[in-house]
Amino acid sequence: MKKQLLSLFLLPLLFSCSSSNYQEDKRKEVEKYIDVSTEKISIHLEETYQLEVTVIEEYTIVFYSSEDESIVTVNETGLISTVDLGTTNVIVRGGRDTFIIPVEVCRVEPVDSLQIVLPRENFYIDVDDEFILPISTKLGNELVEATYAYEIEDETCISIDKNIVKGLKSGSSKVVATAKYNNEEVRKGFVVTVY
Repeated sequence: MKKQLLSLFLLPLLFSCSSSNYQEDKRKEVEKYIDVSTEKISIHLEETYQLEVTVIEEYTIVFYSSEDESIVTVNETGLISTVDLGTTNVIVRGGRDTFIIPVEVCRVEPVDSLQIVLPRENFYIDVDDEFILPISTKLGNELVEATYAYEIEDETCISIDKNIVKGLKSGSSKVVATAKYNNEEVRKGFVVTVY
């Protein structure tokens, strides 16, 4: 009789312990609570962007915040609204996961505006070598024949004559190109490094 009574007392205790261990094991298996597929966002002023967040672990609550609400705000559903030009980060949190997403808010350029086109912002050259600067100018979507002038920060490092860049000595120099076309003018900066 004592053995039966003892067995009846220990049996529920045994099951409650194994149930508790199961819950602990289940919690240890969770590696990811949420996933955000967006790594970087670039949007125009006065636009919005909806973040897409996948909830992996059931019952995970997702929180959104902006590091600088003078640039963008983000609501409880992940809708980003622009406030001003600039860059900041939007932070997405869920469970133990945190994602930091860089956001750039840029100006909307009119479709018919004049713009300088360069394939990159950094160019590299050896001392005494030269290259033709791959610069062009567009008005809207069409290439136009513009005239160019260059402001060189360090004229001992490079020279530019008729879009030909020559390396004079080792170093780097910032350059601002000015394109003129039909009484319009546009400027764009780039860097030339000489080895």
